[in-house]
Amino acid sequence: MDRRIFWYEFLILWGIVMVGDAIQLLLVRVPPAFLATQLYFPLHPESSAAIWITYIVQVGIQFAIATAVGLWAAHRIGLGTPVLEAWLQKRPVRPSLRALLLPVIGTALLLSVFSNLPDFSTFHPNRKQRTAEVTAFFETDKGRMLEEQLDKLEPPPRRLTVVSQTLSYAESAVSSGIYGQLFMVSIFVLLALQIRKTRGLGSDTKVFWAGIVIVTAIRAIGLIVRQLTPSQIDQTMLAVFPNHRDPFLLVAARGLLPMIPSSLSLGWLYVRYGLEAAILAGFMASVLGYLMFVHVFVHLV
Repeated sequence: MDRRIFWYEFLILWGIVMVGDAIQLLLVRVPPAFLATQLYFPLHPESSAAIWITYIVQVGIQFAIATAVGLWAAHRIGLGTPVLEAWLQKRPVRPSLRALLLPVIGTALLLSVFSNLPDFSTFHPNRKQRTAEVTAFFETDKGRMLEEQLDKLEPPPRRLTVVSQTLSYAESAVSSGIYGQLFMVSIFVLLALQIRKTRGLGSDTKVFWAGIVIVTAIRAIGLIVRQLTPSQIDQTMLAVFPNHRDPFLLVAARGLLPMIPSSLSLGWLYVRYGLEAAILAGFMASVLGYLMFVHVFVHLV
């Protein structure tokens, strides 16, 4: 691979993430005090400009590493961004786009359904009763004090417009595609190929699927670990409503149900059709999932 093409790919992918993240922060208007909790080292919550700059730099470094290492690994195993590479090399891109159209649409439809399953009443057996209890409590003086305390820990979400919501979906699809597929899948497939060369066993298809399954397992373990360590907001709410704690298996199922199909299918799209297919499917799945929830699944929750 031409080194010049590599750096063009890097700058385009990394630039899209950084611009998208900056626009999303401006549109959503996340309070600096909340951004301060996302930093690797503490800053005074009143230093708004310093917090914003530090957060952008932190995200930039993270994705610069993920993009560069991911592209390096992907090029060594024949993966990457075929549509972008064809465009940069001034080759026709329509054949590649036509080939990925149906798989992307099919995957997006599948994932949009799975993304809504955790909201079904089956996975929230006591939701109506608990919602009524929480609503009644927040109408009391103690409830209002608790609400102010929770707002300091995490600001209430602002109402998003169609534009800001769409940009949020797009930024999330690109970010997860770069980190989840380009970086993680490429690295583990490369490692699996090195092991295969050493032992002389396995086909390329099995090696690619081994990398995808390993990444899925890592993400599943990470999700379970996060659920075993509830956030400060969850701890505060459980201290007030101790009977609202769901069984761990139910909580794990709500998280794993959409995550596992997403990781496996987007990993397959990446290996088979390239990073663009995984990003496009992730974006379409988010949009379709929202539309399905609003117009169809809302009657089932």
